[in-house]
Amino acid sequence: MQKMIGRLQNVWHMVSGRSQARMDDESSAWAVSLGFHLSVILALGLVSLYRPASETVTLLAPSVPHVEPVIPEQFYFDADVVDDIGANSDLGVDVALAMAPRLDDVVEVLSPPDALAEIGPFEMSDALAVPTGLEYAEDRNIRGAVGVAATGATGAIDRITHEILMSLNDRKTLVVWLFDQSGSLQRQRQEIHDRFDRVYRELGVIEKSGDESFSRHRGVDNEAPLLSAIVSFGQQVQLRTEEPTSDVAKLKETLTAIETDDSGIERVFAAVIASVEEFQNYRRPDPRTREPRRNV
Repeated sequence: MQKMIGRLQNVWHMVSGRSQARMDDESSAWAVSLGFHLSVILALGLVSLYRPASETVTLLAPSVPHVEPVIPEQFYFDADVVDDIGANSDLGVDVALAMAPRLDDVVEVLSPPDALAEIGPFEMSDALAVPTGLEYAEDRNIRGAVGVAATGATGAIDRITHEILMSLNDRKTLVVWLFDQSGSLQRQRQEIHDRFDRVYRELGVIEKSGDESFSRHRGVDNEAPLLSAIVSFGQQVQLRTEEPTSDVAKLKETLTAIETDDSGIERVFAAVIASVEEFQNYRRPDPRTREPRRNV
């Protein structure tokens, strides 16, 4: 220890250039401080620190039982009609073999039950008369009848004759014809053209016969009881007749002049709205009678 202190004193003397005596005074304190601090450092290095073990958290989840998915059964519809079922049906042999543990020798056929009561004849009264023809419009109900079927465009045209006559029985009438300009209906437009003359020819015959539907409107405002207008629709909605007319030849000429629209656009509802706006004046009440001028 003394040798180490002596060596340190010599090193200090050589480095600092101080005297030996001063070295002895300062080096002792420095050496003691150094030794003390080294001892403390060594002691701290040898001390073991206690570190408590960390707690382990274990999560337990309940086991979920495995459920097998239920495969839905597949059903199909057989279009073949089988009148009978069971052992008496067309598939009776296969059904019996598949369902019965053994095949019976005798098949029991059940007889149909007897009727519990007999229903006697009954008569219907003829007091209820079905209104037809002119009597149908006495209550001013001019709406078309429901449940009346007409086959094709020609059948609908034939039905229109009856509807126009019923409307004329109420008041003067304006018929607005709406025609589709699409190419797919070109053949039907020709069929309607062929039937067009028949409608007005039948109405003309009825008018000449003095039918009340026409005669009641004679001399009123000097206007024909029946007027017609033509509207066509496709990509555009066009009013083909400038004013409603009763000239059948002009109507047929206008119908023939309708060109085909190849755009594929059919503005049906726009044509209906345009027709309502164009001819709504005919539905305004007359100041004298307070009734619409015409049925449209």
